[in-house]
Amino acid sequence: MSGGGSSGAPAPEAAEVARTEEAVAAAPDAAGLGPPRRSPLVERLGVAAIMAVLGLLFVFVAVVSWIGGEAFLSFMGVLGAGVATWLGLRTLLRG
Repeated sequence: MSGGGSSGAPAPEAAEVARTEEAVAAAPDAAGLGPPRRSPLVERLGVAAIMAVLGLLFVFVAVVSWIGGEAFLSFMGVLGAGVATWLGLRTLLRG
């Protein structure tokens, strides 16, 4: 066994590497996938509304847990509200 880590296989030629890179770059178009479609406005509004409701629920959890003396749970509620708000806005405003 050689300790050099070489597999013994010859290195690919530059032309072969270029053909492989071209094939990989053209694969999504060849498969008919293309760029992702943009969601309809009504779908984005619906998801944003759901995320707004979830954000409000997380704010409620944060306030109630703070009143109850659970600082860690309150912090987690604030984080959940922030994430829900961020995802709702990202869904609504994505281009």
